[in-house]
Amino acid sequence: IFFIEPFHIFLLIQSYQKTCTNQFDFWYNIFHKGIGECMTLEQLQYFVVIVETGTFLGAAEELHLSQSSLSKSIQRMERELNVVLFDRRGRSARLTEAGHQFYNDAKNVLSAYTQLINNLNQIKDSHDNTLKLGLLPIQASFRIASRLKQFRSAYPKLDFQIYELEDAALLDK
Repeated sequence: IFFIEPFHIFLLIQSYQKTCTNQFDFWYNIFHKGIGECMTLEQLQYFVVIVETGTFLGAAEELHLSQSSLSKSIQRMERELNVVLFDRRGRSARLTEAGHQFYNDAKNVLSAYTQLINNLNQIKDSHDNTLKLGLLPIQASFRIASRLKQFRSAYPKLDFQIYELEDAALLDK
C-alpha cells in the first residue's frame, strides 16, 4: 500500500486552509468535502490521462468528453490548488514543475484507491460465503446431490452446509 508523504498532504492542507474563514469551516470541509471542494478522483484520472496521452484532445477522446469540459475541469482543479499544472503554450500538454510532482502524486493516489477497493473486495469475498441448506430426510433421496454438484461448479467460491433434520429442528437452524 502506498502512502502519500506527509509533506505533500501538508501542502495540500495549507493551500486549502487559506480559502477557509475559520478553523471550523476548514475541518468541516476537510471531513465532509475532502481536501478542497472541487478536486475529485475523477479529476485526478483526467489529469493522468492528459499527461499520458500528451494532449487535451487525445485525453478528451479517450475519456469520451468534450475538450472544453475536460479543460474546464482541470482549470477548476488548478484554481483550487492555486497552482498551474500545464504549460498551455502550443498544442501539447507540457507539465510545469508543479505538474510533474502532481502527476506522480496523482498516480500514487489513484493506485492507492485501486488497492483500497481491491482490499475491500477481498474482505467481502472472504466473508461467510456459505449457503446453508436444510433438508427433510425424505428430500435427501430426491437426487439432490447431482443438482448440488452443478450448483457448486457454477459457484466455486460458495461453501455448503447441508442439514438433514426433521421439521421442528430445521426451523431452528
